[in-house]
Amino acid sequence: MTEVKKPLPKFDNAAAKAARSNMTRSVKDKKRIKKNFSITEFANGEEGKKIILYSDSGMGKTSLAATLPSPVFICPDRGIQELVHPLGLTWPIVKDVDTWGDLRDVTQDLSLFKDKESVVFDTGTVAQNSLCTPWVVENIPKEKGGKARKIADYGYGGGYEHVFYEMLLWQSDLDGLVRAGKNVVILCQAAQSEIDKAGYGKYLQSHPDLFNNKKGPVMPSFVAWASYVLYIDWADIKIDDQKRAIASDERGVFTKPEMFFKAKSRGDVFEEYPLVQFENNADDTLWRIMFDGDTEDD
Repeated sequence: MTEVKKPLPKFDNAAAKAARSNMTRSVKDKKRIKKNFSITEFANGEEGKKIILYSDSGMGKTSLAATLPSPVFICPDRGIQELVHPLGLTWPIVKDVDTWGDLRDVTQDLSLFKDKESVVFDTGTVAQNSLCTPWVVENIPKEKGGKARKIADYGYGGGYEHVFYEMLLWQSDLDGLVRAGKNVVILCQAAQSEIDKAGYGKYLQSHPDLFNNKKGPVMPSFVAWASYVLYIDWADIKIDDQKRAIASDERGVFTKPEMFFKAKSRGDVFEEYPLVQFENNADDTLWRIMFDGDTEDD
């Protein structure tokens, strides 16, 4: 007898946005207890910092993050195992984060990081492309029913919308770490998009390599969320006699936006430092400015 397979149910978009299948935290109906609110002064240092650090491959994102205050790394693609720690230490990592469910679970596990000051996700690009997107394809049926095999199968950008809402849930998890006093640092690869702006025409702009379209504006959402968006590039570009661009051998972290790349810094900590150069992978000048307002070695 031929087995008759039941068709997948039609996708309920409203329900998916509210519950995101079984990946969201279960919320039971409980009697809400009204809080007693009060007005107080916010003290700097009570919460962690929200940082995105991005660059092309091989520019030193991970090594720079290793000089953060007491860091721990979550590295799903295990690329960190090929790197030499800039301070001669072993890499502090959380192992076995292999799926989107693992990533959300570990982000919510505040007790795991009780002895650490900084939680580094290496990288946000991998989290989106290799964890979140496969989970969406595997768990969310197409709007008219049927199983998707790739993100484009949803049509009209619907797949990117599902990824966007999942990434927002992770963003909420990250806020829990920040409220617990942990610095959250998301490393990203760099990508470029064409910008067409009145008065300037068309030009290319570098930004964190996250989805950036109308249905899935992951990159703008995370850039808006972060307090610091920092871009690593060569500190200086010169044009030689043959009109070739020659990069300097010194890298720098750009802390303020320019036409050709996204960057931001809330507050005035980097007011005098639009570019922070680092001489080698062990140079922690960037973090001393951010956390201590200091540029001098002890």
